[in-house]
Amino acid sequence: EVELGQSVITFAVMERASMVRINTGPHDNGFKVCNWCGYSISGGEDWPEKHEDPVRKKSCSGHASFLSLAHRYETDVLRITFPISWEGDNGQTMALSVLYAVLQSASNTLQIAQSNIDGAITSYHTQKSSIDIIDTVPGGAGFARLIAGALPEVLREAKRLVDSCECGPETSCYSCLRRFSNQRVHDHLERGAAAQYFKTLFHNMGGD
Repeated sequence: EVELGQSVITFAVMERASMVRINTGPHDNGFKVCNWCGYSISGGEDWPEKHEDPVRKKSCSGHASFLSLAHRYETDVLRITFPISWEGDNGQTMALSVLYAVLQSASNTLQIAQSNIDGAITSYHTQKSSIDIIDTVPGGAGFARLIAGALPEVLREAKRLVDSCECGPETSCYSCLRRFSNQRVHDHLERGAAAQYFKTLFHNMGGD
């Protein structure tokens, strides 16, 4: 755990955690996959009467199932638990905004490529709030433990990042919260929501 002022932030590194990455397709429409040959298209497209078997290169008239694609792998995960719940009318917006502020801060502070770390929210409705920082390198490349070792610095940089960015507080940009991999949640990211959360957190910490 990390004690800063009156606040206690707990964290744990979970090594070789089992993860599942799910691809729900363009616009969350899933995929249509042939039950016979594996041919696939976006779930929003019309299924053709015939298509080409991608392996045998022959015509196939199989029917499709709606699916999302998943990949299971093991890696390291850092879980950070804050003593303050997600606040405001939309806890999801605040949680996601804080998560991506921390990810951007970790990338900047520790020189970690954005593609090598990702994150998730475990719950939006708890007294305490937590975020998971995921090492996206299969098997783990040590990034979770590296961030854990520099957690106070990473959190302070996350606060500075959302306080100093010049985009509107009701939105976000690629200098603070947005990244290519989180395009699907851009509408939920608000720099001001993250700034408000860190302001409350650091006030309890006795920080600036």
